[in-house]
Formats: sequence, structure tokens, C-alpha cells
Amino acid sequence: MIAARFATERLDALARTQGLLSKSLPEVLFVCTENSGRSQLASALLRQVAAGAVRVHSADTLPRDRIDPVALRLLDELGMSRTRSSPSS
Repeated sequence: MIAARFATERLDALARTQGLLSKSLPEVLFVCTENSGRSQLASALLRQVAAGAVRVHSADTLPRDRIDPVALRLLDELGMSRTRSSPSS
């Protein structure tokens, strides 16, 4: 499932850069070092507040293999998704 989403996002990005596909929504990218805490919380919050009006991504420079347990607890307390928004997302 992650590989399919990654491939779809990459093909969409390529098509947009070549002018073959227009952006239907504004996009926001949250970047942090590990993509395991702050960017995950920020992307979940914006995704909920924007209610589909903005396409949200998170990324990292030194990825971790899991989301920080404190961030997971906060996401659970807020009733938000705990999935990474993108593999890079």
C-alpha cells in the first residue's frame, strides 16, 4: 500500500512539473529531521482543520522507522490519524 501511494504521488508530481496535470488544491509540506513527531502532528492538525481543502504532506531529512510515542498519544487523544502522510509524505 505504501509503495502504491508513493508511486502515485511521484507520478502525479512528475505530471504536474511537465504541465500535464494541474493542481486541484494548494499543497503544504511540513519538514522536520525525523518525521516522527512535530511534522506528523502539524500535518494531522492541518489535515483536520482544512477538511480536504489543502493537500498535506510531511517529510524528513533523517527518517525514523516509527512515529514518536508521545506524538502517537497526542494524535490518539485528539482522535486523529496516525499514518504518515507520505513516504518521503
